[in-house]
Amino acid sequence: MKLFIQGDGKNEWLDALPWQEKLYSEACNQVGGQGGSFYIAEKSKSVKIKSYTYHIYVEAHWSKAFLVNENTQKKRQIKWIDLPNHNGAKIY
Repeated sequence: MKLFIQGDGKNEWLDALPWQEKLYSEACNQVGGQGGSFYIAEKSKSVKIKSYTYHIYVEAHWSKAFLVNENTQKKRQIKWIDLPNHNGAKIY
């Protein structure tokens, strides 16, 4: 899975940092993950990274997920895509 975090600029998407990927992964297991489902919006546990505190907020039915900075209240959308496994490009 590849994660992207909404940037500050118009149409800007950033590769998720390792700590963001970890927080998202933990949130998936915490809020309806492991094959589960839920019908209400949920908030993950909060974590402190340097001087900021963050959590993941997931809207009902996983319609959207956000990385929320609790200090600034900035909410960045998270996008994820599942990429297929492959053996690399071949010369034909």
